[in-house]
Amino acid sequence: MVPPPFIVSTCYIGSSCRFFINGTDTDRLALLKFKAKITDDPLGVLSSWNDTTHFCQWHGVACGGRNRRVTALSLRSAKLSGTLSPYIGNLSFLGILDHENNSLTNEIPPQVGYLHRLSKLYLLNNSFSGGILSNISACSNLLELDVGNNQLMEKIPPELSLLSKLQLLNLYGNKFVGTIPPPLGNLSSLLVFDISYNNLVGTVPGSLASLKNLQLLYLDFNNLTGIVPSSIFNISSLEVVTMNYNEFERTLPSDLGISLPKLKYIGIINNNFVGSIPPSISNATFLELIQVQKNRLSGAVPSLSKLQRLRIISVSQNLLGSGAANDLSFLVSLINATNMLVEIESEENNFGGVLLEGIGNLSTSLQSLSLGFNRIGGTIPSGIQNLVNLEENEFSGSIPTSLGNLTLLTKLRLGSNQLQGAIPPTLGNCQNLLEELNMSNNHLSGNISPQIFSISSLFLLDLSNNDFEGPLPIEVGGLINVGLLDVSKNKLNGDVPISLGREKIEFQLLNKADLDLVIPKHF
Repeated sequence: MVPPPFIVSTCYIGSSCRFFINGTDTDRLALLKFKAKITDDPLGVLSSWNDTTHFCQWHGVACGGRNRRVTALSLRSAKLSGTLSPYIGNLSFLGILDHENNSLTNEIPPQVGYLHRLSKLYLLNNSFSGGILSNISACSNLLELDVGNNQLMEKIPPELSLLSKLQLLNLYGNKFVGTIPPPLGNLSSLLVFDISYNNLVGTVPGSLASLKNLQLLYLDFNNLTGIVPSSIFNISSLEVVTMNYNEFERTLPSDLGISLPKLKYIGIINNNFVGSIPPSISNATFLELIQVQKNRLSGAVPSLSKLQRLRIISVSQNLLGSGAANDLSFLVSLINATNMLVEIESEENNFGGVLLEGIGNLSTSLQSLSLGFNRIGGTIPSGIQNLVNLEENEFSGSIPTSLGNLTLLTKLRLGSNQLQGAIPPTLGNCQNLLEELNMSNNHLSGNISPQIFSISSLFLLDLSNNDFEGPLPIEVGGLINVGLLDVSKNKLNGDVPISLGREKIEFQLLNKADLDLVIPKHF
């Protein structure tokens, strides 16, 4: 029950007593009751909540109308701890309740459902528990309901479908169980629907196709199953569709890029999608992100030449390609994404053929290019030196000297390939290799180029399981920040340079049984 309104009595000598309701005093009392439920206020945001000023001047409080009633209570990112007082229901003119980014706990009080003027409810990033109260549906003017990233559980109440004006429904990052209520398809004004990171099960109801104004649809990280209704892909207003990490199974619609002309992001990571990537995807010219990795997609990757805004494409860990010579032609089709492209992930498929010289014409903004664990042969084209912003790289093939021109590289992983020959000395130019240089499990041979030991900031250097010969260069002492150095399973000989034994050794030399190095006793 909502506490009774604050009643003021007025008695004059010689007259009878009168009683009347003072709405502003009701608001003041409700705010003080709210403050009483706050157990920690490290930033002191509620220090102004006292009798020295009118409550409309208190921090986070806004008033409106001739009667100066509280219309907004916004205490976002105030680091408040405590609970939400049920007296909040007495702020009958409240339109905005914003307690985002705090540490409030316990249940959302049912009295919130009595705020019939409420248009925006933001409780994102707290620790509320329990469920969403079904009587929230009485807040008929609600436009935005954001309770993401809490500890809410139970089922999603179908009564939410009565919020006919609702434009944003964010239930992200909670513990909701059960299925998606089919009546939610009645939310005809909805623009954003986010139920990702919950424990929902079952199928996606076809009724969601009635959300004709929907722009953003997030279904990620649940336990949803079955076939996604094809009608969902006919909501022409959709800009984002992500259903990553579920158990969906079906093919992508053949007209995907035509039926979703405004699409900017498609994500189906880690599902059971089969079939091919539809060629029509190139018609969705606003696309910026394509993430379809970890499925069972097969066939050729179609031309993406119309996607000039594309920033990220990941088709890794599928069954794409057929080992044919033209499997990688889609890479050259990406040269039109001249200013945006930063990441291409294509590893663990069946791509064959060789890397075309045209790869050097990709956007110079490209930071990551991953093609490992395929059936690619030949050599790395010298044109790769044009990709001056490349930071992460996984290739099959030989190591060209032009890699040394990629001076912004922070990580270079060439492990588990069929690389041959020596390490080009030019790699010593890559002085920004802070994280990793991995060339393990190849067929590299000859002496280890001393120049790579000049990269003093390098943390991990793995040259194991190759055919390197000769002694370990004395320049190895230049690796002052190395945390792991592995040169095992080679044909090295001689002593470990004394320079490795200086005062503060921050690394370990992996000394496996087949490492033919004689380690001095003083090491």
